[in-house]
Amino acid sequence: MVNDEWKIKSFFASKSRRVGLPTNSDYRNLNLIIMNIDRLKKKRQKNVQEQNTLKKHTIYNEAIFWKKNTVPNVLRKLLITKGINTDLGIFLNYEQDYPGISTDEGIVLTVDRKFFKFEMDLNTDRTKLVEFYSLKDITADIEIIKSKKGTGATWGWLALEVLDEINSA
Repeated sequence: MVNDEWKIKSFFASKSRRVGLPTNSDYRNLNLIIMNIDRLKKKRQKNVQEQNTLKKHTIYNEAIFWKKNTVPNVLRKLLITKGINTDLGIFLNYEQDYPGISTDEGIVLTVDRKFFKFEMDLNTDRTKLVEFYSLKDITADIEIIKSKKGTGATWGWLALEVLDEINSA
C-alpha cells in the first residue's frame, strides 16, 4: 500500500475540533479517520508517525471518556482543594477497582501543564473518601520530547498536545 494512505490527519488535532460528537459537516471526515485508525491498528509494522498517531488517539479517547463520564465528585473536590482545576485538566491512566491497587489511582494533567499522580480509596459507591494516600507532582519524571530518535513524540508530549486540543475546542 502507498505510504500516503497511512498518513492520518487526526480529527482530534484539527483546530475546529469540539469535545463530544462531531457536527454534520465533520461526520464524513470522522468516518474516514475512524476507518483509517482501524486499518492502522491492524497493520503489523508501523512507522514512528503511525505509532504516534495511535498513541495520541488512545490518550485522546481516554481523556474524552473521563470528560464525558465524570470522575467521582469526591475525587474532583479533593483535587480542587489541592489547587487543581479538574474542569480544564484531563485524567490519564485512571483506574478504578483494579486488583492489587488502591480503588482509584491515576494521573491528572493540569492546564498549567503539570502531571499529578494520585492514589486513594473510595467507598464502593464512590461517594466518600476512605483513605487518601498521595498526590504527587510527577512532571519532572515524565519525559516530554517532541521528537525522540526511534520513538518520535513521547507519551508526555502527546498528552500535552491532547490537553491543548481539548481546551482550545
